[in-house]
Amino acid sequence: MADNLSIVKEYGKFRKANDAQGCAKYLSDDCVISTALGQKYKGIAECKKYIDSNKFEGEWEQPVAKGDEVLMTGTVKRMMMKVKLVATYKFNADRKICSIDTSRA
Repeated sequence: MADNLSIVKEYGKFRKANDAQGCAKYLSDDCVISTALGQKYKGIAECKKYIDSNKFEGEWEQPVAKGDEVLMTGTVKRMMMKVKLVATYKFNADRKICSIDTSRA
């Protein structure tokens, strides 16, 4: 069974390719994606729709394990400004990503 860090790395390959179906393999049915802008997407269908409509962008560092969570920091460009973000990945008992919470770093 893969560890949480490996799961995020594999999920990231699909996310960088803007492949929502591939990403979905790593998400729980009740997953929640929270964006730095305060938007929330709940459930696999909404999360896939979010991934489809929000293409991967920015420069992201390698993910780092912190206890049971995995953190990934990156920089994206918003309205001519660079914004540093941190994405926190949480997992359920089945080792599926159940929460991705992105906020300003």
